[in-house]
Amino acid sequence: MKSLSGGRAFVLGLLVAILFGALYYTHSDGSMVNGSGKPAPDITIQTAKGPVSLSSLKGKVVLLDFWATWCPPCRASIPIIESLYNKYKNQGFVVMGVAGSENDGGASLDSFIKDMGMTYPTGVPDPPSSIQNYPTAGIPYVVLVDKNGTIRYTMDGYSPDEESDLSGKIQQLLSQ
Repeated sequence: MKSLSGGRAFVLGLLVAILFGALYYTHSDGSMVNGSGKPAPDITIQTAKGPVSLSSLKGKVVLLDFWATWCPPCRASIPIIESLYNKYKNQGFVVMGVAGSENDGGASLDSFIKDMGMTYPTGVPDPPSSIQNYPTAGIPYVVLVDKNGTIRYTMDGYSPDEESDLSGKIQQLLSQ
């Protein structure tokens, strides 16, 4: 096996550093958070209590939770999201549950929300095409938006460690 020369090793190391930097960036306070650092595209959901728009929530930390009733990992993550919402809602934290559709997998959205004990604003995107502004490899998909409307963290899928990971990130954003 041939070893890399010093120049090639340097270039390879530089490429790895650039790729890592594209995924994670360091904030002025030294904290590390993945995310685009770009403004979060506005999205509106139609809830049982009326429309809720991300743009109306500036000044709050917002967690966008993209999910579907037929998705087992989504079902597993919803109690965690609900727990985080209840823990931080009085500190300027809001959750927007963005459902895949009004009626999928045989369950109506309203009955699913009630059965899952979801108390945070949840509904379908209006217009439905606005969901395309949040490209993801799958669901559940979480986007944390800071008080200025900037995407600061994204997470594809579900992890049993999700609650503690998200809790720390939410606390960090609430304190800024």
